Amino acid sequence: MKMNYGATFKRLREDKGLKIVDLEQPSMSRSLIGKFEKGHTRISADRLDKLLSDMGVSHDEFLFLGGETNNNYIYMLLREMGVQSGNHKKRNN
Repeated sequence: MKMNYGATFKRLREDKGLKIVDLEQPSMSRSLIGKFEKGHTRISADRLDKLLSDMGVSHDEFLFLGGETNNNYIYMLLREMGVQSGNHKKRNN
């Protein structure tokens, strides 16, 4: 399965409770970030790593959590437990 980097980035950003404006920088406008999330443009690996760092997400975590959420059991568990947002919850089995 091919990873949609922009959609994965958007999902992680939203899970963190961040808006695009929260990540805007002089070298990266809201417009550029929005276009990247929609798949209309690409950004460099350096820029992506900077944005991920600003969100507290490692490059490896980003790649691991990539892809469709409904096909990623680990991602769904982490989200259910609140790990992505930082609001950890105890899981009821």
